[in-house]
Amino acid sequence: MMDLRDKRVLVVEDDYFLAQDIREEISRIGATVIGPAASLETAFALAQDRPIDVAILDINLAGEMVFPLADELADRGAALLFITGYDTALIPRRFAQYAAWEKPTTATSLARELANAIRPPWLVGLGASGPAGLADLRRLLKVLPGDLNVVVMAVLHRPWEFESHLRQVLEQDSRLPIEIARDQMRMTGGRVYLGEPWRHLRLGWRGCAELVEDPDRAYTNRTIDLLFDSLADRGAGRTIGVILSGALDDGANGLRALKTSGGLAMIVPPNTLKERQMALNAATLLETIDFVSSPEAIALEIEKIIRARPYAILRGAPECVSNSGPHIAAAPRR
Repeated sequence: MMDLRDKRVLVVEDDYFLAQDIREEISRIGATVIGPAASLETAFALAQDRPIDVAILDINLAGEMVFPLADELADRGAALLFITGYDTALIPRRFAQYAAWEKPTTATSLARELANAIRPPWLVGLGASGPAGLADLRRLLKVLPGDLNVVVMAVLHRPWEFESHLRQVLEQDSRLPIEIARDQMRMTGGRVYLGEPWRHLRLGWRGCAELVEDPDRAYTNRTIDLLFDSLADRGAGRTIGVILSGALDDGANGLRALKTSGGLAMIVPPNTLKERQMALNAATLLETIDFVSSPEAIALEIEKIIRARPYAILRGAPECVSNSGPHIAAAPRR
């Protein structure tokens, strides 16, 4: 567990008993508590001229919304953890990368989430197609270390009409655990997540997995773009998109969007062979590719980047399911 003894935590909560429970629990794990503050005015006063590592913010303080304070703290580089008795959809989209808990909750749960709020993982998307793409995935995951603070989301074009054994195949080589994602599940660092052939994986809000139901195959040969577009839109910071071997042009547009949003773009060496068409199309479409090399070298480059800056901006929410329950997005009708 991350050492929190040097961390300063601002607590803003107008429920007296919950605020006191949070204060006691955070003090117990060694962090320094600033507050609790029951009003926006008091919270601003407490935060003034004080370094804040993370703030636990009730979004509604007796009718006052906490978002002006959240803006200031975010600008100062603090991590944010929202709590609310209302729907988390009320939180403005500009805060979508931060954790949000719905009440009722416990002080113990909030304290346990502090390390994740302060130390959010990088997001790496891998796109591949066909036997050559599968071989590249295996080669990359064989080298990528198992102790990196990274969420890896992998997409491989594969047949719809047969049962998939991709997880079992990748587990033979991967140093990271392989997991089939569930819709709206919280994704944690140090794991590789897969979708299903008919349920396509993308990044949802607040660092959660989102699965797209596609019974009509509307996203045939477009599932890599689907993943990369979601990383560009919702990654809120440090993302890496990787195109491995595969035919056609899936992934090129999504990789351009990811790159434009501030992420890093990597591909295997492009050429005119059919199995390198995806890489060639990406190299043609993008003005700049950050790294071009073998799957093994890409894994080492990812490791180097994450070791140098182990904490990304994205904060994954501990609870990703809305009040209405789990929802699997549907693909658009053709």
